[in-house]
Amino acid sequence: LPQAEINSLIEEHIGNEYKRLLQKKLAEEVTNFVHGRENLQLAIKATELLFSKDTMQIISAMSIEELDATLKGVPAIEVSKNQLESQSDIITFLAETGIFPSKGEAKKMLQGGGVSLNKQKATDVAAKVDLSLFINGKYLFVQKGKTNYYLIKLTD
Repeated sequence: LPQAEINSLIEEHIGNEYKRLLQKKLAEEVTNFVHGRENLQLAIKATELLFSKDTMQIISAMSIEELDATLKGVPAIEVSKNQLESQSDIITFLAETGIFPSKGEAKKMLQGGGVSLNKQKATDVAAKVDLSLFINGKYLFVQKGKTNYYLIKLTD
């Protein structure tokens, strides 16, 4: 980067450290350098999608192709409609999709508030996972803890 741009970023950063401007710019430049401009844009979209409070609105506005391209790096698990019907309780669903290694761990994490479905905390161990939770009838975002994201893709 030109020295003037670096100085400007530093000035803007001072007093606004919480915005993480320098870290974001560094991540942007490294991603662009290593992966190219097109993949940088996909990475930015994926970050917005996963960490934004407006995730559901962003997803609803995207086509299936855009969503697939944007979430290329997010672990994806395919579940058939038949599987969904046979494992409709949330604990079984979380264990059988491999998000948790056992039903016991799924239940413990769920009760502790460490599971979100489509950015909504899930705490009810008796909850059901059904088609109504899938965005555009195809996708379900599961968050395990603070940093583990999974994209469940519904297949026929």
